[in-house]
This record gives sequence, structure tokens and C-alpha cells, in this order.
Amino acid sequence: MSVLYLDTDCEIPVHEYNKLTAETISMPYTIDGEQIYPDPTKDFDYKDFFGRVRKGSMPTTMALNPQDYIELFEPALKANEDILYVHFSHKMSGTFDYMNQAIEELKKKYPECKITTVDTLSISAGAGLTAMLAAQMHKRGASDDEIVKFVEKFRQESNCYFVVDNLMHLFRGGRLSKTSAVIGSMINLKPLIGVNSDGKLEACAKIMGRKKSLLALVDKVKQYGTNLADYPLYILQADCEEDGKFVYDKLKELFPEVNIEIMPIGPVIGAHCGPGTVGVIFHANKRNM
Repeated sequence: MSVLYLDTDCEIPVHEYNKLTAETISMPYTIDGEQIYPDPTKDFDYKDFFGRVRKGSMPTTMALNPQDYIELFEPALKANEDILYVHFSHKMSGTFDYMNQAIEELKKKYPECKITTVDTLSISAGAGLTAMLAAQMHKRGASDDEIVKFVEKFRQESNCYFVVDNLMHLFRGGRLSKTSAVIGSMINLKPLIGVNSDGKLEACAKIMGRKKSLLALVDKVKQYGTNLADYPLYILQADCEEDGKFVYDKLKELFPEVNIEIMPIGPVIGAHCGPGTVGVIFHANKRNM
């Protein structure tokens, strides 16, 4: 039986995470000079975090280095255990280059042990839904090969879309030019952004106005959602509860039988999208843009 690793950029609801048996790789962020490692077993104080951002704090994220990964993985290998790591999209961080360096070193040191990594090709709860289901399989005793096959299939069925309120956060995160951010803000432009089949962020549409952008999230679920009653449907909100509730009510009218849960966006993703971001995560036959 392998040791399962999950990371905090795969945002799994706390009440679900605490039911799982997994080691945690905490992806750090810095705000107001303090470096913080998120704890997925505890509720995130999103009001404090996004309140600080609204007042001008500029949170930053950082990659783990090879030694970090060695220190995280080596205890399992020393115990002669294999490792299975289900992680967020490698397209969204340079941290995986360092991880691969660490794994090459560890394979030389522990050749009898197997280290398997599998990419959810998403982030936030988009990655979290896939990772949570994989972890549930692991807890039930599924083999690593079975879990990898599941992830490679299900990751293309987990759809993730979101809209941001302030385009300057996308500019600061390198996702948008300053000119586009300034002009877009002036005309109240709200881009609809999705995670494509390669695990990259991609603009799906440019929408004028906040309410229309929230309705566009609802339309994506209505247009592409399949087998919705079989899986959780997550609504993400970055300190904008009323907007999250608006999307919830619209979706509940359409799909009263579906388990819909509102959850906060975590700090690492929140550092890039900023307060006021709303997203939806749901099951579809394939990843759509």
C-alpha cells in the first residue's frame, strides 16, 4: 500500500479532507512579510486574507525547492513505502521542475520504492474534486494503477470556470497586460476564465457587467453539466458571499437534486485572482471551453 500525498492547491473542503488518509504538501504564500503554509484540516480565514488584500496588501506565492520535496517524501521511502502524489496542474507552477529533480535523487537513493505522480490538470476545487475522489479510492484500498487511471479519465470531466471582479489582480499575477487590465476595468469588463484540457487558464468570453458574468457561470453548468447528482457541485467565492449565494440560488432552481456547496477560494489561488472572484466546479462529459 502506498502513502498518498495531496497538496493544498487542490482545495478540498475541510470536512471532506479530514475524512481522508493522506500526507499534505502545503504550498506557501507570503502576506505582509509573513510566510504561511496553509493547513487543509482547518478553516481558512478568508475574510482576514481578502480584507488585507482590499486594503493594499500584495500576497505572493512561491515554489517549493528540491530539498523541500526530499524532506516531504523521504520519511515514507525510509519506511519502505511507495508514494502516490495527486497534484494540481503542473502548467501553473514551476514547483514541479523542482519536484522532478527531488524525485530523481530519491529514486537513486531508494531504488526499491516506487514514486508515482499524477496531474489533475486543474487548480483550486477543480483539482480538489478529482483529488478527493482519488483519495477516497485510496482509502478503500484501490491500487495506485487504478487511481492513476481514474484521475487520467476524471480530470477531463472536472470543469472549472471563474470570473474575477478586479482585473488588476490578473495583471499582477502575469495573466493580463496592464493596458488590458486598465481598459477592461474602465468599461466594467468581466472575463470568463476556464481551465482547458491541458491544465492552463484560458479566457472563454468577455462579459460586460458583474451580474451577467455570474449568470454566465450558471449557463456553463446548464450547458455542459452531466451526471450532476452523482458528484459535488462547488461554488467558489473570494469574500463575496452574496454573489456566491446568487449563483447557488440560480443553480438550485435548475438542479434541486444536486449537492451544491459554497466554499471559499484559498489563499494561494486567491493571491492571483483577488477578492470578488466567483467560480463553479462541476462534472461534464469532457472539459469544455
